[in-house]
Amino acid sequence: MAEMGGAPELEGRRMLVLNRVGEVFQEEFSMTHSFPTITVETVAEVYVLSRGRGRFLSMGQAICALRKLMPACNATDHELEEILAAACVIHSVPVTFDAKTADGAWLH
Repeated sequence: MAEMGGAPELEGRRMLVLNRVGEVFQEEFSMTHSFPTITVETVAEVYVLSRGRGRFLSMGQAICALRKLMPACNATDHELEEILAAACVIHSVPVTFDAKTADGAWLH
């Protein structure tokens, strides 16, 4: 996927997401005294919440961000798109389905 403009803004949002994931991890660890499993659904939801309701979430940028946050994630782009779309619906965040596959076809 081609890099999009606004790198400082994207890096700032990435740090917000990483901070929130760290908070979730800390809360779960302190309550159970064991290492919690951070799921892709949790990271996707935190990412969606970090975007706010005032702007559209770019599905292409969101998938790219999740891949950077969770490089070992085995979910396909289509599965990530479904997870992100569900979080957008739950939290009333508008979304743009602009992700493409490697061969240039639209993902959805």
